[in-house]
Parts: sequence; structure tokens; C-alpha cells
Amino acid sequence: MNFSGLTATEWPLIGYLYNDEVYSAIYDNYVQETIDGPFETSYIQSVYATYSSLIEPYATSEVSGYTFLNSSSDFYQAISTLNQHATSRATAVGNYLD
Repeated sequence: MNFSGLTATEWPLIGYLYNDEVYSAIYDNYVQETIDGPFETSYIQSVYATYSSLIEPYATSEVSGYTFLNSSSDFYQAISTLNQHATSRATAVGNYLD
């Protein structure tokens, strides 16, 4: 999220835009809107819960050889990882915007 260490030779367009105060402010606003809207932590975690409950019976009973899961606990761990990711991204946004 923070492009302060970005060099113009690595990503010239991004570096150019981020160094412009107007574009930087617009970017920061979009980041805030994203984390306050569709990726607000409790909202996105409820979406994960809703959809995981829909597919849980199927995902946890897949037949060996036709799944990427080693056990049903892999499914639950994946949902937990998604929830942790949502929390960590919200924290990263908060740290970035402070």
C-alpha cells in the first residue's frame, strides 16, 4: 500500500502518480473506501461465513483423489486464514493511513 520506497525505475508510472499529491490523496481515499465498504472486516467475514456454510457439506466430504484438501480440517483452516487476512489487511490500512 505504501509506495514511499518505490523507485521510478522499478514502476515509473506508479512512482510518478504516487509522488503527485493529488493522485496520492485519491489513492488514499480509495484505500479507505475499500476497507470501510466491501472489505470492512466484520462485513467480509460474514460473507465468508455465509458462503462457507453453503459449500461446507460438499467441501468436507470430497472424495480422495478428486480434491485438493487432505482433510476436512483443511477447509476450516482456509476459512480461518481468510478471516485472519481480512483482519490483517484492515490493520495494514490503518497503519498506512495513520
